[in-house]
Amino acid sequence: MSSNLQYKYFYKTVKNLLKNYQRDDILFRTNSSLGHPNKEIESKIIEAKKELFNLRMKQSTGTLEKPHKINELRKDVARMKTILRERELEEANHGE
Repeated sequence: MSSNLQYKYFYKTVKNLLKNYQRDDILFRTNSSLGHPNKEIESKIIEAKKELFNLRMKQSTGTLEKPHKINELRKDVARMKTILRERELEEANHGE
């Protein structure tokens, strides 16, 4: 396969992934997400855990169409918990 054809295939694949990979309501460790209040992050963690439970149930019954969603959701929960933990440690350091 020629070099140009490989790049074209690569960019087409990336474009399709970005188009199909929409997670607007998930918090990421960016400056904008760090501005969310703790209560909002905690409620998003609860929602994500409920969705994770539902996905696991679908997986056990064999009706899960996108199994990669389980890993994505687990990582999103971990990111949100990390943000909360960083805030907790920061408050503790400022209190001393």
